[in-house]
Amino acid sequence: MIKNVMLAAVFAGAIAGVAQAATVTTSFDFKDGSSTTVAFGSFSYDSSSVGLLSYSDLASFSVTLVVDAITYTLANVNALSDAPGAAYKYFGYDTTTNNFEPFPANGPVGPYNGILAATDLTTGFFFDPLTSQSGPYNDGYFAAYPGNVNRYAETVSFSSVSGVPLPAGLPLILVGLGALGAVGAGRKSKKKAA
Repeated sequence: MIKNVMLAAVFAGAIAGVAQAATVTTSFDFKDGSSTTVAFGSFSYDSSSVGLLSYSDLASFSVTLVVDAITYTLANVNALSDAPGAAYKYFGYDTTTNNFEPFPANGPVGPYNGILAATDLTTGFFFDPLTSQSGPYNDGYFAAYPGNVNRYAETVSFSSVSGVPLPAGLPLILVGLGALGAVGAGRKSKKKAA
């Protein structure tokens, strides 16, 4: 009986060691100088991803440009060409600084610093670095295509929620219940034998 309980404990420890990472869902909110929300969205990624993330690290993504009343998703991003210089495709969220980080993205009209972009200049969106960030083009300008009407964002804020990975927790619960059942079955056997 003790052997069964020990085996269950070893099995539970092995499952805990291979537990899956949680999904982190981060919401963001761009505001203009008057603290009015001008764009908002969210993205999710595996908590084991660290440093500067790209679109390929994301499980989901969406951004809504309020004035334009347009929402773009990961499907819109993935529909753009991956050919060099064909589209500005840049997602620069850094898990270390918890911020969108500027980076020179190359696209149809050459390199431009951006913090969030997915456009071939006929569809999509492009966000310049905020005025508080260093580097060229740090004016907070962002645009939806087609249209390219001037819009500006001064600040961005983030809030994140980590989900509990069910695949790691469920087997541990089942092993624990199995171990309790084994102990109970062993006690019944001893009572019958006596």
